[in-house]
Amino acid sequence: MRSPLPALLAVLLAFPASGRGEEGPIPAERLMPLEARRMRYALRVDDRERAADASLVPAEEAGEERSAGWWLRMGEHRHSLLRREADGAIHVLHQRLPRDGMEIVYEPSVVLLPARCAPGETVESTGSIRIETQDGTTRRGELTHRVRIAGRERVETPAGEREAVLVETRDEIDLGWVELTIEARTHYVPGLGRARQRMVTERRTLAVFGSTSKESFRVRTWRVPAD
Repeated sequence: MRSPLPALLAVLLAFPASGRGEEGPIPAERLMPLEARRMRYALRVDDRERAADASLVPAEEAGEERSAGWWLRMGEHRHSLLRREADGAIHVLHQRLPRDGMEIVYEPSVVLLPARCAPGETVESTGSIRIETQDGTTRRGELTHRVRIAGRERVETPAGEREAVLVETRDEIDLGWVELTIEARTHYVPGLGRARQRMVTERRTLAVFGSTSKESFRVRTWRVPAD
C-alpha cells in the first residue's frame, strides 16, 4: 500500500510556515495571485462532498487565444475567466458551468476583488448578463453586483490555521420571468488565493403560481505544488 506521507508533505510545503497576518490594505493580486498553478478543491452540497482537481492557467494556454486573462478551472463545477485591470483590481469576465452546459457573460465585467482590499471597502455596479445554454438558447437580464471586504478571520487550511480576508458578494439578477439572488462568503489567504467559499442561491419564479427555491454549497480549495 502506497504511503500517503509524501502527498501530505507536499500539501504542507505548499503553505508558508508563518500564520501571522499582514497589516494594512492588501492588493488584490496578493489575495488572488494570477499565476499558473494546480489546486485541489472539495465541493460540498447538502451532506455530500466530492473532491477534484482545479487549475489556474493563462487563456492562451487553455486554447482560447481570443480571450485575455486567466482561466480558473474548478473541475466540472465552474470555470471563471479572470483579468487583472490597469488599476490592479481583478475582474470576472464570464463563467462556464460545464455540468449544466451553461455560459454566463457579464457586460461589463464585474469586480472579484478591488485593487486594495481593506475592511469596509465596498464596490457596487450594475450591468447586463447573458446566459447561453448548449441547446442554443440565450437569455438576457439585468445585474446588480456588490462586493464588500468584510474583515479578517482565522480559517483552517491543510497546513493549519491561517489569517484570511473575508469577501462578501451579492448578485441580484433579473431575467424577467425569474429572479436570482446569489450571496457568497469567500476567504482568501494572502499569497495563496481562495481557501474556502460558501454560496447560497435563491431562485424566485414570477408566474401566476410563483415559487421560491434555495440552494447552497460550500467549496474548500487548497494549493498543491507543481510537478
